[in-house]
Amino acid sequence: MPRKTIQDFPAEIWPLFNSYVHGRSSRRDFLEKAAKFAAVPFYGAQPIAEDAKRIEAPLSVRASSTASTTIRRPVTTMRRPSWPGSAPSISSKRT
Repeated sequence: MPRKTIQDFPAEIWPLFNSYVHGRSSRRDFLEKAAKFAAVPFYGAQPIAEDAKRIEAPLSVRASSTASTTIRRPVTTMRRPSWPGSAPSISSKRT
């Protein structure tokens, strides 16, 4: 599959992308507005309840290697199913 160039995308998408890259719009806003240029519809991710029992999200706290601050972020994993022979149906990782 050949690598896409700037000419392969509609000109209207570049202001949206520029706004997203430079922090003036969120990823959700960018994807919702850019979805009209997609060949297939974008349905987005299904929201997960904060108290979902199958998902563990402990905070990972690390010292920054370049500054005198700490980095805190959730590390999300799926719990193992309690019945034998089953597998989790979704996978989520928050960054």
